[in-house]
Amino acid sequence: MKKIFCKVFFCFVIIVLSSIFLMSCGKSATNPDRITDNNISENTENIEKYDGAINDGTNTVLNNDVVASVNGEELKAKDFGYYIYNNAVIQMYKEDSNTTEDVTTFDWSKTNKDGKALRDVVVENAIEDAINDVVFRQSAENSGFLISGAEKEAEELVNGSIERQGEEQFKVSANLVGVSDAETYKKIYTNISVFEGVAEDFQNNPEKYVTDISVLSNYIGNKGASVQHVLILNDTDDASQLSENVLQKAKNGEEFVELMKQYNDDTSEKESGYTFPEGEMLPSFETAAFSLKIGEISDIVESDYGFHIIKRIVGAYELQNFWRSEADVQISPNSLQMVNFYDVMDMIKEAKAKNVD
Repeated sequence: MKKIFCKVFFCFVIIVLSSIFLMSCGKSATNPDRITDNNISENTENIEKYDGAINDGTNTVLNNDVVASVNGEELKAKDFGYYIYNNAVIQMYKEDSNTTEDVTTFDWSKTNKDGKALRDVVVENAIEDAINDVVFRQSAENSGFLISGAEKEAEELVNGSIERQGEEQFKVSANLVGVSDAETYKKIYTNISVFEGVAEDFQNNPEKYVTDISVLSNYIGNKGASVQHVLILNDTDDASQLSENVLQKAKNGEEFVELMKQYNDDTSEKESGYTFPEGEMLPSFETAAFSLKIGEISDIVESDYGFHIIKRIVGAYELQNFWRSEADVQISPNSLQMVNFYDVMDMIKEAKAKNVD
């Protein structure tokens, strides 16, 4: 089963590599609905305006004010722009999965059920995500995971891209997804690449990262999940009955990996399953996965693909939550003001205007 919502940053990687400056991050070809950033227009309502140009260094998204620290490593205001954009896209589609609104013109003054402005929800989530990525990268390295490969890849990617398209166009491409400069890009790319690498390695070598894997069951969160699953495609008359039979086998204690080998129509899934963040999978699949406890098996979940049987397993997000609980994290009491949501939106808006030109 292909994922339907790619992480915004890796869409940017594709943008840079191909030198095609897209305005959106699309769902997979298996689902034609697309996430789009259209209708580039001015929306000044509720937007705090700032003096000075977007790239003159006065804008808070580009400054070096220390917002937080992780085990002594500082995170500055400019480090959060991508995370704001990523969370803004996710939040916007939570509000309306069919929206064609541009992320920069969406009404972020709207409130959630708790009365909190959506822009503040986005910033809070962005700060947490940025901190968690740094915690994860630090802890992975301390556990023996080599991050030099990711760092080298980031360096080569940026240098090659600037050489091909020029520094100014690279900056525009980066600004489109909230990244202010090349060095910030490299850091974010490295952090996310390390997460992806550890997520896969962890399933084969959990003892490398934690002494007692059972403790991770206490660190389930709502940011992401790891699952194994069996997909029965709905292309035969007996698909529904077959899925019921497989579910019964799973509930009776048969080895789930063996059921995957025998019945799974998802040819892209490895035995280690999927590790995915909130907002990446089909809604029905994600809702079921997030409701499970570690080791628990879902009832049959239907989608346009067919019938899914899902087992939640310990993975990288539980490991991340565990590492976060062990980390020394300091966050400025003024973080919501220091990481200004509308600065990021203004930067993206200006980049879009330049990109159109």
